[in-house]
Amino acid sequence: MTMAGAQPAPSRLERTDQQRSHRLLATAALADTATAIDAWRRWSAEFDLDTLDGEAYWILPLLYCNLARAEFNDPERPRLAGVYKQMRMRNALSLPRLQELLGRLRQLDCDMLPGSLTSLVLTGEEEAISLDPCELLVPAKALETADSVMQAQGWKPLMPLPPLLLLPFVASARYRHDTAGDAILTWRPFGLDCPMEQDAGLWQRAGWRESGGAAIRLADPVDRLLMENAKGRWLKICVLMDRLALQLPATTPGIPTPGLAAPPDAEASLPRLAVRHWKRYRRCPATQRPPGFVRYLQTYYRYAWQPRGLRDVFLIALQRTRVRFARTA
Repeated sequence: MTMAGAQPAPSRLERTDQQRSHRLLATAALADTATAIDAWRRWSAEFDLDTLDGEAYWILPLLYCNLARAEFNDPERPRLAGVYKQMRMRNALSLPRLQELLGRLRQLDCDMLPGSLTSLVLTGEEEAISLDPCELLVPAKALETADSVMQAQGWKPLMPLPPLLLLPFVASARYRHDTAGDAILTWRPFGLDCPMEQDAGLWQRAGWRESGGAAIRLADPVDRLLMENAKGRWLKICVLMDRLALQLPATTPGIPTPGLAAPPDAEASLPRLAVRHWKRYRRCPATQRPPGFVRYLQTYYRYAWQPRGLRDVFLIALQRTRVRFARTA
């Protein structure tokens, strides 16, 4: 993984604009008719569809459905309809493959849960959420079984599974299918900064639900929310909270406000990155981590960067350091 496609870090002003854009889009996609139309008009006066970031683009099918229910005509409605139709076509290809995969894993007694948002599509609660990528959760002990079945059914891993001692320090692996799109296989559902012993509770609290004549195992609603919160994807958290509102306990916090935090490893300075790694290493039980912190760092970055040798490690580290200096200059 190189930094060839790295983008400059957004300024604080740009992030503030992005947050305002996200708030208005979330309101337009989820609120009642009058509030949604007002939010969309305000968004359209300040922003443009051609400049959307990836997370904002993800919510466009939901936005289209909400505006269509309100029978609101707008010059951008045909473009929104096009995004929605493309998403539905991709889902139509992905859904049978995903259901087949889940069925095969159930036959093998392999625990697997659909991710927070993927579960809404599988249960028929939502038709305007993309299954690309679909997220699938497995316990670490079932990882090799899940990987084997996925590959047998046409999902190709973008990287090999991490070595056993790195499983506490890597959260997921990504796969690609020629027709069914991407899938993310996750074994650290609450993120790397959550103690590993809390991961087990996800499976203990999961329950079964009938959907379309088949039983689907789902994570507890609060767990589904916490998993999305760990990823920091604010728009997706808003959608999940809106769709699960009746299933969440009354003490669940309200919709969060997007913060100014940067992605974990993309913007962290080298000292802060080292401290984060050290905390994760110390938190992991001694029997489940590489012997020695330096050995852990070597093992982690050899896996994460997939270098061909020591020279590659040096060049990648140098390139990333130069990018960070350029961003802060």
